[in-house]
Amino acid sequence: MSDQAFTVRRANASDAADIAQLAAATFAQACPPHTSDANIAAHIETALSPSQFEIDLTTDGTVFYVAEPDEGQELIGYAMLVRGVAVPGVKERAEPTEPRSNPVELRRIYVLASWQGRGVADALMECSLHHSRTHGYATIWLGTNEANTRAMSFYERNGFAIVGARNFNVGDAIECDHVLVRHIDPPAE
Repeated sequence: MSDQAFTVRRANASDAADIAQLAAATFAQACPPHTSDANIAAHIETALSPSQFEIDLTTDGTVFYVAEPDEGQELIGYAMLVRGVAVPGVKERAEPTEPRSNPVELRRIYVLASWQGRGVADALMECSLHHSRTHGYATIWLGTNEANTRAMSFYERNGFAIVGARNFNVGDAIECDHVLVRHIDPPAE
């Protein structure tokens, strides 16, 4: 399995159950150790359910990319982009002094633990940035738990910078996320 290749494609409505299964398997990886199993389960049940993904996959302005092994049927990673959403109180910025508009949120990017470190997250990020660039977004932003050092390192390697913070509910717990933003260069003419 270590040399197995994978493919990234745009997801469609028929992928909802498979994405929900993948989300349930990967969400806890992004949570800090103090997040209770009960709160993780509650979040999965409400925000990462098959019915929620069915809605998300058919919502205008929401795009998913999924990664799957070339040999096999299970999904191994996914990314979710949501158009036009901005964090209240945090300006989307391309440069420290240059405010930008037309944001897109990279709401989720998760990869199965057994596939981490094998280029899947890089490929999903590349597709997300390409989509953002070709659809005219000026900035791409995301939130990630302040204790998720692995994710922070990945995002910083991909040009994201911390511009603020936000609260994020997981079940009945309130977690603190770093908010990161990256400028999107316009497509080459």
